Amino acid sequence: MQPGPCEHALTDMRIKLVRALADESHEVVLRRNGGNLQVPLAIADCWAARMLRKLRTAATAFRLPCALFLGFLLVLASSIDVRADPSAREREIRGALVYKIARFVSWPDEESASREPMVFGIFGDADFAQLIAENVAGLKIHDRPVEVVEITGIDAAMRCHVVFIAADEPPVVREWLAVLGPSPVLTVGSQPGFLASGGIINLEAFENRIVFSVNLEASAQSGLGLDSRLLRAAHRVEGRP
Repeated sequence: MQPGPCEHALTDMRIKLVRALADESHEVVLRRNGGNLQVPLAIADCWAARMLRKLRTAATAFRLPCALFLGFLLVLASSIDVRADPSAREREIRGALVYKIARFVSWPDEESASREPMVFGIFGDADFAQLIAENVAGLKIHDRPVEVVEITGIDAAMRCHVVFIAADEPPVVREWLAVLGPSPVLTVGSQPGFLASGGIINLEAFENRIVFSVNLEASAQSGLGLDSRLLRAAHRVEGRP
């Protein structure tokens, strides 16, 4: 499929896929087998973009006419759904959140390394690293391509812009945060006490939703800039810059 009307239609359909499900609180309610899952609108947009990229690739491979492809999208928009496995859904949400949060963070090296990839390092969960890599394929942050790598040591973490610490052993988490704390690395976790140990962002479940909290003191120590919109969207903001 060549760029042209279909490209514009894809963008329009992506917007409709998300807005058709959005309620007045700017969240999306995804329904499966009688159950509901509320996710922020930005995350649903990430899912829609990923899904449409795959559909467009399939349409190109099978040489589907533009009108037929768009007709398929209209049918799809009326029956959009998510995985039945709640744990898989939750992991997708957490992966999308990591990317979305990073879009509202600024790093000291942005001007000097404007063409280099933004590196996301995942420690302690190879499957999660693969999931995020699939979700952000082809996406950018501050006009820089995103690269996702699985890391096993702190030395590799020091070369990353974002580090998600999936390890749940408190001594390991504290060790990593103590070393990464003064470096311009956005540390993200999903464990109780992560912020108290010096982490910057913590993801957690709250009333059937995945929310995030921010440690301002830790972000100031790392030299990272956090957009005010990110702070307003946070479930909880701790510390002083």
